[in-house]
Amino acid sequence: MRATERRDGAPSPDPTPDPVLAPGALAQTVPADAQSDRLGTQVLARYLFASPDLLAVALAGFSVPAMVLLLLGHFSAGLVIPAGALGAAGSVALVRAPSGAVTGRDVRLTLVALALVIVWVVVNARFSAENVFATRDPATYNLTARWLMDHQSLSIPTHSQIFGPPKNSDATSAGFGSAAQGGILYAQGNHLLPALMTVGGWLFGLAGMLKANVVLGGVALFVFFGFARRIVGPVFGLIAMAAMGVSIPMLFVSRDSYTEVLALLLLMGSLSLLHRALLTRRWIDFAAAGLVAGVSGAVRIDSTASMLSLIVAAIVIAAVAPPDRRRTTVGQLALLIGAGAVPMFIGWLDVTRLSYGYYRDQRPHILLLFAAAFALVVIAVPVVALAWSRSAQAFIRSADRRAQLATVMSLVVLLTAVVLWSRPLWMTTTSVRNLSLEDVQRQQGVPVDGSRLYNEYTLEWLAVYYGWPALVLGLGGYVTLINRTLRRPQLTLVPPVCMGLSMSGLYLWNSQITPDQPWAIRRFVPVVLPLMIVAACALLQLLARRWRRIRPAVLAAGALLLIGIPLAISLPVRSLREEAPQLRQVQAICDALGDDAAVLMIDETARVSYSQTLRSYCGVPTNSVKDVSTSTLSEVNANVTASGRRLYVMATDPTAFPGIDSSALKPLSSVEMTRWPSLINKVPTSPARSEVSVYLTTVDEQGHPVALS
Repeated sequence: MRATERRDGAPSPDPTPDPVLAPGALAQTVPADAQSDRLGTQVLARYLFASPDLLAVALAGFSVPAMVLLLLGHFSAGLVIPAGALGAAGSVALVRAPSGAVTGRDVRLTLVALALVIVWVVVNARFSAENVFATRDPATYNLTARWLMDHQSLSIPTHSQIFGPPKNSDATSAGFGSAAQGGILYAQGNHLLPALMTVGGWLFGLAGMLKANVVLGGVALFVFFGFARRIVGPVFGLIAMAAMGVSIPMLFVSRDSYTEVLALLLLMGSLSLLHRALLTRRWIDFAAAGLVAGVSGAVRIDSTASMLSLIVAAIVIAAVAPPDRRRTTVGQLALLIGAGAVPMFIGWLDVTRLSYGYYRDQRPHILLLFAAAFALVVIAVPVVALAWSRSAQAFIRSADRRAQLATVMSLVVLLTAVVLWSRPLWMTTTSVRNLSLEDVQRQQGVPVDGSRLYNEYTLEWLAVYYGWPALVLGLGGYVTLINRTLRRPQLTLVPPVCMGLSMSGLYLWNSQITPDQPWAIRRFVPVVLPLMIVAACALLQLLARRWRRIRPAVLAAGALLLIGIPLAISLPVRSLREEAPQLRQVQAICDALGDDAAVLMIDETARVSYSQTLRSYCGVPTNSVKDVSTSTLSEVNANVTASGRRLYVMATDPTAFPGIDSSALKPLSSVEMTRWPSLINKVPTSPARSEVSVYLTTVDEQGHPVALS
């Protein structure tokens, strides 16, 4: 199979060196100064053109030493920033920009993409979330990042001894559970995103921390453009990037602290680098592709599933390697997987060592993914050996056989799509009861059944955000890519086709997420949505080539369908900010507390949503007790006073305070927050609103709350 086929209109990421650029030729035709200027311009052009790939490499190079320092409990600005910068610079220096000339058109379109990304970041930074009232994952990542700005370790002490602790006390909160060792809390999930947000906080303050994911979202879009142009050319690459950038799913995950943004960046970067590696056949490019893919394992535990698709792609590539390149190809692919395994292992150490309870709950799922990876590596040897047999090689070399295989695979994809589309007619997916889902169902007026998963509607979920035309184009595009892969054939398309089809099949069948929107659509952001868009552009590119006379019309229609529809869908919520202005309330609480404060939460909402917030933002110990009495408060107050601190009592419900007329209490702060709504099988069209009031008192010696003056 040919990996170097050049397509008309596609970018030239790794062309063979232009003879005109040879030093001898330049010396014969131009003066030395002009030669130096020209070479300098070409180097700049090559690095600018390669910047999407190099940004992914730099981020991966920065992330590995940062995560190692976090695991060692030495996560400080003085160590992380220089070590990460050295890792990033070293990675970029090793990978470098591709050799050879780059056309002016390629450079100009790269600059256009970069300009669009900068505008996108500036606009969306205005609407970054203030998710510090802990309810779901993004708040956990925000609070973890804020904690790390002031602490070198993620072993979060409860300081329960300061409070006594009283009977039935609870120091945990949303996303922060009790670790295996007593008196320590863990932060849920993998921690690369909070680590990078912390760096943003060190460099640019609290605003830099809260807006870091918007910047990562912009980088992810730019990296996605770098990958898309390799498959469909730079013009359609711009269309693909814009289609992703204007959609609600991308706005939703980028404005808040969702890990899917970082996973998108790394996985699209790895596909682009692997495409490059298959063209250049440089060992370092295979290592870079594996490294970038593997770092995604420190972002999300389910990134291992995407790594599995790369192992499948590696098996296919090894199986079709020509006899004279088999040993080299196998070695390079082993380097790809090995380079990915190292950061994947770091990600595993992260979740097992620093997120005890989360690993305990997710252990069967994590071990299943690692077992699948091991099984694929084991069966790779006999599968590749069988593929190298004479009969198998005759099949691979036969254009007719490959065409037949392409037809069969296309039919399987089309049939699978029909099955997925028809599922609401014959399937109802259920699991264990979810009380929170029942609340959403009641609010929306749909039948109340907390066991519903709504997985039979996953195809419809994509359609409500992108429109059915995009799905139809994407389906036709996958058929196009399958035929390009097998009939031409094009080896460089094997990894994206393997990853796109496998991950789409996995999550469209079972999304493995609470099914309210737009929460659930985030599951499709790292792989399913971007590769669907690239596939749609592949079909449009094919039509534009066949109908050259109306190519502008095809481009316009493609832009209208892929960009116009999701843009129109997102316009009603274009200015939505999650949890704003919650940060103002947190700052008011911190201002009211002294450095010697210790805060006891006395209702469930305060415990769940604000216990870790006050630890991270105010730097004070917290604990909680429900149904508290004045005698308990008196006891806790004595313990806190003996420790040299002053007790404050906090609740969101004034009736939770014992021994005082609740009507006499005035809230320290009341804010009305905007939030993304929770909907069933619907796209959000307006923000949800909720009000949070916080009541804060001190305590006298008898345990009676005393209002703040």
